[in-house]
Amino acid sequence: LYVAWMDTTDDDSFKKRAEIYVAKSYDNGSSFTSQRAADFNELQSYPRNSNFRYWGSTFPQLAAGNENDVYVAYTSRSPNRDDDGDIYLAYSTDGGQSWGKRKINDDNTLRLQFFPSLTVSTDGTVHVMWGDMRDDPVETRYHVYYTSSEDKGKTWTENARVTDFPSNPNHAFP
Repeated sequence: LYVAWMDTTDDDSFKKRAEIYVAKSYDNGSSFTSQRAADFNELQSYPRNSNFRYWGSTFPQLAAGNENDVYVAYTSRSPNRDDDGDIYLAYSTDGGQSWGKRKINDDNTLRLQFFPSLTVSTDGTVHVMWGDMRDDPVETRYHVYYTSSEDKGKTWTENARVTDFPSNPNHAFP
């Protein structure tokens, strides 16, 4: 059993740094051990060009594979903090003892990516999708993008847009 959560650290919510922890239990939840999976630049409450609250994008999305592999997708501000959000993946191939981290959206603009979701198929392929404003220079509309990894998160397919028509979160998330 795996459980993941975000900790806003001692600097309080919406400030600077946050961490993601993953706890595991081998005895049906009677006891847990936890490990920090990632630390990152926390999101603001709202992106710069929209009025929807996207802060929940930092909440970890957790999936486990067949061979002791664990994955956590979340949104983080870029290291230089100019980008409102990119999609990151924390991954472990040893049951959560050690963690790697990588950005998985291949957009090189400063446009927002948010609300990731992930799953692992029975063949071990990791699938991730998210909202993405890369196609809108005004940054008010988004499409849904997708990528996958067949090697436990080391390499990813080119990001693919899977929607035909953009959505506007200012209308979709009242």
